[in-house]
Amino acid sequence: MTKRLSKAPLGSNSRKENTKELQSPNSNEASNLIVVSFKHFIDQDTGYSQSLKTWENLGLLSLMNTAFIQLCKEYPANPQRIKKYGSYPEAGKTDYPVCPQHLSKSANWSSLRLQGSVRVIGIMDCNIFYVVYLDKDHLFYLSPKKHT
Repeated sequence: MTKRLSKAPLGSNSRKENTKELQSPNSNEASNLIVVSFKHFIDQDTGYSQSLKTWENLGLLSLMNTAFIQLCKEYPANPQRIKKYGSYPEAGKTDYPVCPQHLSKSANWSSLRLQGSVRVIGIMDCNIFYVVYLDKDHLFYLSPKKHT
């Protein structure tokens, strides 16, 4: 089920007034869609990850936005779009430092491949992808080179 957006301003007490429940062909459809959140995003340039500003300058921000739009529209969600690593990688398998203190090392750490080695690193929790890092060089989870 989806709701028509209210015309009341954000933060208004009357936002839920005049909304109409719209019936979708499959009532489970909305609950299966993937949602993207930046709640835990670390927006800084380091030796391993980049900021939104850097990605904008590199021309990667629009690529990421396009990928998120496609990801959030897919029903059923394409399980191959997001690679799930499981727990935070051990020291020898990543060029990233220890897991951020405010996040769980045992969470379902995952990546969304944009192109080549460009990845968005985050945590998958149910149908929510929480963006944590922007990884243009695929340094989060090191994998052996293929065909070299």
